[in-house]
Amino acid sequence: MRARTALIPPRTRHHLTAGGERMVFLYLDPGSAKDRACRARFTAGEYGVMTGHDAEAALLVRAAAISAHSPDRQVAAWTDEATGHTTASFTDPRIAAALRRLIGADEPVPAALLAAELGLSESRFLRLFRDGTGTSYRRFRLWAQMHRAARALATGENLTRAAADGYFASPSHFSTAFHAMFGRSRRTRVDGAGPQNRSIAAVVTTYDADAWATD
Repeated sequence: MRARTALIPPRTRHHLTAGGERMVFLYLDPGSAKDRACRARFTAGEYGVMTGHDAEAALLVRAAAISAHSPDRQVAAWTDEATGHTTASFTDPRIAAALRRLIGADEPVPAALLAAELGLSESRFLRLFRDGTGTSYRRFRLWAQMHRAARALATGENLTRAAADGYFASPSHFSTAFHAMFGRSRRTRVDGAGPQNRSIAAVVTTYDADAWATD
């Protein structure tokens, strides 16, 4: 498959080969409003991978100007253009509430506890969660942990503190999980330059409190 823009679903094994000098990656929270809106912007695809963003030419021009040193507002503007503005929401508000709770939690949240808070059995909750997000609760919880660790690194915390904030057992556990999720080393720098912490934070999109707004 050849494409200049593509949207790859969660937990889809894939291998990318760059046809140019660089690529830009945008990681969206599975099932969020931005994820759902972004899917609507693609015009083709096969094997579950969507291709051909309807604003592809403009996105590529702006993407070429993004680097590890780009200000947040520039990255945010590109993200908004890639996803579009939307009022899309989950069909089940309980899943929207679960995602907000999981992202904002100051301690690990077991699935059984969250299911009980929502008045659901654990098995029912896990099925609804997968249906609503396209991924498992365990995988999304890891994604939330990565968010927390990346935010800590972006504010200048060291690796040990960031790993603890993300509820990873150790810095090496965080590094292993990072490589497994993103296919790249935690020490890899964007564009071969710039502080490592900035590079790591750039890989994980900033959490938007409105991403799971419901109607």
